[in-house]
Amino acid sequence: MRFKDQLRSLFATSVVWRGLTSATRKLSAFFAAGKLWQWMTGADEGRQVGWLTRFIDSKFCDFFRSSTLLGWLTAVPELPWLCLMLTGLSALLMPTLVVMLLSLVTFVLTVMAVIFRKEKLPLINSGVAAWALFALVTLAFTLCNYGGLKGVLAGGIRFCMLPSLPSAWILLSKAGRVKKTALVFTAGVAAVGLYGLYQYFAGAMSSLWTDTEMFSEDFGRLTSTFENPNVYGTFLLLGLPIALVSLLTAKRKRERLFYALTSAVALINFVLTYSRGCYVSMVLILFILLLCYGRNWLWAGVGALAAMPFCLPESVLQRVMSIGNLADTSVSYRISIWEGALKMLEHCWWSGVGIGDTAFVAVYDYTALDAIEAPHAHNLLLQTICESGVLGLIALIALFVCLFRTAMSSTCRESGQIKWWRLALIACWSGLLVQGLTDYIFYNNNLFVIMLISMGAMIAQPKEEGNYAE
Repeated sequence: MRFKDQLRSLFATSVVWRGLTSATRKLSAFFAAGKLWQWMTGADEGRQVGWLTRFIDSKFCDFFRSSTLLGWLTAVPELPWLCLMLTGLSALLMPTLVVMLLSLVTFVLTVMAVIFRKEKLPLINSGVAAWALFALVTLAFTLCNYGGLKGVLAGGIRFCMLPSLPSAWILLSKAGRVKKTALVFTAGVAAVGLYGLYQYFAGAMSSLWTDTEMFSEDFGRLTSTFENPNVYGTFLLLGLPIALVSLLTAKRKRERLFYALTSAVALINFVLTYSRGCYVSMVLILFILLLCYGRNWLWAGVGALAAMPFCLPESVLQRVMSIGNLADTSVSYRISIWEGALKMLEHCWWSGVGIGDTAFVAVYDYTALDAIEAPHAHNLLLQTICESGVLGLIALIALFVCLFRTAMSSTCRESGQIKWWRLALIACWSGLLVQGLTDYIFYNNNLFVIMLISMGAMIAQPKEEGNYAE
């Protein structure tokens, strides 16, 4: 008997292995029988919205369709999609205002393409409806802002980036674009990853976000084009799983080679960010993907996780072991910020202070503990309540519940690469929400645009028929 067969036989007869397998099956059956799971995976195909259809067929839109100049503009092949890709790539290295303008241009081109019937308007699902509510709340608390004119401008930038989600939702409803979009996004991951490797070998890693009393002064963290290791790590929570799933589902050798190299570069960069919250989030992401891939792979992942302490570099283990250590200034810093933010909420939990860091700082400075300065609350839920009160929290929760429901419903009817890319996005956003417990993941506006595009991709319905409003 070969060693592999002996090992398999040993596992099959092991009491512990059989107990774990039985427990896993019972737990899966329990969740599958639950009403919440059935609702989350139930049909959410969307429906037509009468006034949108009537608007597209109205004389007002007929007037635009009669314009020769606009007709030439919409006749350019794939122009809105190309602009969407340019928006996503520009978010990796261009200033925020440029990214915001590109986001608006993409939305305008997408709307014009729908009006000129170059793009079909998909059926409105619950994810898009929840986005509309979230956008209205963002607009309201942008205008009602404690930060004055600067606060309104800061919130306005955030609001002007929100159309990236419906743009992606409409443009990625064509199946042929999904693979191209994954390729373009992965190419962007590879580009910033190569720049990150250059930083590493050039000795340009930053120690600005490191406790030099706990770690050596030479301990640097990789930032690439994001100027902050935690922001870069958060970006890789999207980039690395997409590259890995693309590698597993690629059919051509050239594609597999490209995705393999990109995954390797992204993994090295991810480790060198030394972002502890991102480490924990990535474990969850990989757990979900392995669970979807098969139980055998899940247990292989558990074994790999158990072997990591013997394989990882000492610097990485040192960072992992410092999770929750109150002696680390970054941990105590966050706790002090949370306490100051909670104290701030005693006065504005119902109304919020307005969208953006300007409004937050204007009020937080009065409740900060030990004069600790912070541009945000380092927690997604806490920051949302601070900015837009209970209404904003309800809108945020509704947004993610509907996004996950729409995406999970779609995976039950799909197969092949599109299904796996959607599963990857579901796993990525599960990890990003965990990262949001210790950081405000929407703080960086450029990364926020990339996240919005990924949300739109997660709820898009890339099918050729049966999902469009005529």
